[in-house]
Amino acid sequence: MADAERERWDRIWREAGSADLAAPTWLAELDAELPRAGRALDVAAGAGRIALYWAP
Repeated sequence: MADAERERWDRIWREAGSADLAAPTWLAELDAELPRAGRALDVAAGAGRIALYWAP
């Protein structure tokens, strides 16, 4: 990634502020059905809100 492009995205995410870290309603409703062990790959996750919910 070119430096200018990296700086652009750094600025965008910096100005966006912190994300709402609460689990989305649909995920909270499925929580009991989700596995408790294993690995997951969160691709194109944006701010990572769902990945943070699944983190131990």
